[in-house]
Parts: sequence; C-alpha cells; structure tokens
Amino acid sequence: MTEQQIADRHLLTAPPKASDRRSISGTSTTHAQALPPEVLADVLGKAMSPDCGHRYQRAASDKPDGRYRGTATATWSIAWTAAPALGDEGEFTETRATAWTAWVGEVQVLNTN
Repeated sequence: MTEQQIADRHLLTAPPKASDRRSISGTSTTHAQALPPEVLADVLGKAMSPDCGHRYQRAASDKPDGRYRGTATATWSIAWTAAPALGDEGEFTETRATAWTAWVGEVQVLNTN
C-alpha cells in the first residue's frame, strides 16, 4: 500500500524492521491481512499479485481435475509492545498455509535464438 492509501484510510502503521527482506518504498508498513475484506478490496482494487517467478512447463490436462495443486505458506515473526503504562511486551510466530489449484490450459513458448 502507498503512504497515501494508508493516510486516506487512517490505517495503523509501524516502521519496517531492519531484518525485513521485502522492498518497502515508504517509511512505514501496515498489516494488510488485518484489514476488513471490503477495505482491502477498496485499497487494492484489481491489482495483480506479484509474480513468484514460477513458470509452468506444460498444461495441467494430465493432473487430477486438470489442475496443478500446491500449498502457499507464509510465516511472520511478531514482536509487540503495549503502552508504557502497561509495561507488557512479547514475541510470537504465526504460520499460515493455504491450499491452491491452478488451471493451465495453454503454454506458450518464446524462442529468443
């Protein structure tokens, strides 16, 4: 999300961690997964997801139901601190896995020679 989208919707932010390997263009990040679906849809619209770099070599016609199957897994390590008056803090790790399917009906070849 852009800094402007964060400001327009008054979203909570945090500075990026020095250990974060993502490319963050602004001065802060927001936890998009915590947003209500209608807000997230409004912010992102029909934007394309980033490409993971995987390329299918052939159609999925020989796979069950004609689809490739897999699991996407994301892991977050979270360190949190409450207001100073509460004096509470902690750390935890959250892992989420989601099964996916992909129908690949046509594969094109690009010959660069």
